[in-house]
Amino acid sequence: MEITLVNMPWASLDYPSLACGILKSAVESTPDGPYSVRVLNANLDFFDWLHERMGLGVHDYDFFSLESYFQGCGDWVFSAALYGHTSWRVAEFRRRRAPELPAERLELCERLQPGAAEWIGEYAAELARTCGRIVGFTTTFQQNTASLALAAELRRLRPDVRVVLGGANCDGAQGAAWHRNFRCVDYVVRGEGEVAFPGLLERMDRSEELSGVPGLCWRDRSGQSVVNPMTATPLDPSR
Repeated sequence: MEITLVNMPWASLDYPSLACGILKSAVESTPDGPYSVRVLNANLDFFDWLHERMGLGVHDYDFFSLESYFQGCGDWVFSAALYGHTSWRVAEFRRRRAPELPAERLELCERLQPGAAEWIGEYAAELARTCGRIVGFTTTFQQNTASLALAAELRRLRPDVRVVLGGANCDGAQGAAWHRNFRCVDYVVRGEGEVAFPGLLERMDRSEELSGVPGLCWRDRSGQSVVNPMTATPLDPSR
């Protein structure tokens, strides 16, 4: 089975995704494999696109990645793509954020929104052409909207692909809410994924019941979201 793990904007440009690296190792060492895992550093690909198409630099990217996550600027930039538009609630965003952001940063956000939608379309088309049956997204801080936007477009292009969402933004009630409200996400892994994600893959491979995967959100035959209890058991340090 081929699995693609995606690290979306606005992850830092300075270091790779620890989550994707750990999951790649955990999945590929699963005895019931073989599983092949490819990690896509979509944050780097997006920055290259921004630099080539719009002339933006590292300091522009870092505004979203490091400086504005409390204002949600990075999530707003990808909101139009999530809802299938090139722009979305621009006037509301400007009215809400104008008192606290410099004019040039507001303008940057507005410039990027249609660009982000264009990039999502291009990136989803390439991902749909090259990915296997499983695509997973890790999400922390301002990666939610970008991940959901790409997942939605990928689902439109490849209905056969199963989408998994995990990461710090999926803990507890947050993860259950993402799964309940976004049909483009098939599974949400809440909590540590080193056990749950390989367990999900093994059960999918064998067409087995998913109720035993700790912390997993999945859908029953009626399409209703089912939320498995999270575990308090410590991880095996040897994994």
